[in-house]
Amino acid sequence: MAGFSHKSITALVIFLVIVVVATPYFYPNGFAVASTCVGRPVLSLTPNPAKVGETVTASISGLEGCGGAALLIREGGCQGMPIGTISCTSSGCDSIDFSNSKIVDYKLYTACFDKSGSGRFLGKEERAEALLRTVYGNDLIIKSVIFPAIVKANTFFDAKVVISNIGTGPSMTFVKYRIEVYTQNAGLEFSKDITLSRIGSNDLTDTVDYITVKTPGTYIIKAAVNTENLPEADKSNNLYVGKLVVV
Repeated sequence: MAGFSHKSITALVIFLVIVVVATPYFYPNGFAVASTCVGRPVLSLTPNPAKVGETVTASISGLEGCGGAALLIREGGCQGMPIGTISCTSSGCDSIDFSNSKIVDYKLYTACFDKSGSGRFLGKEERAEALLRTVYGNDLIIKSVIFPAIVKANTFFDAKVVISNIGTGPSMTFVKYRIEVYTQNAGLEFSKDITLSRIGSNDLTDTVDYITVKTPGTYIIKAAVNTENLPEADKSNNLYVGKLVVV
């Protein structure tokens, strides 16, 4: 080739290869995706479960080097109603918020990522699904039981029981719960029944005092809401179990 040396042609070829590899490529949907994009998207919904009308955040993880990528969040599958678009940079993907307006027990959401450019989202790396559980009506949970990490035998200590109504129902009155301490062999060491006059929409912290265990060892401490006569959306989350060390 007249006017070009062999070294010049070689350098030009290397430059063009670098440009092609490093440059993002464009899809018919208008999104530019870096050719270094790797990984499989994971869709997370927070909080989950969520109340009706509560704001839910959808976020994406699992992708690396995906600058220019955009994932469309839809109800149901990739042909469902669009919720919004999550954009990605080379360092990660952002998130979007939406209102949980569906009065259904579970709702499927899908992140659709046209990585192949086919527009069909058929590959495992082109979709991520997540189920959002909606709570409506009353739904009591014991969020935590706070007590000393180590207590002395034959010495009184207190425990703070945090109970919350994560449902959408009104306040509840005369809610009963029980706190118990067991040995590792299920022998009952302590038990007390408590009645709360009212639980509203905020966390309620109740202090149980004068708890005592006679013998040193490792014990199990439990707190459970009595759901026998309570109308609840979910009765599977009314129990707390923790470990108590007595010296």
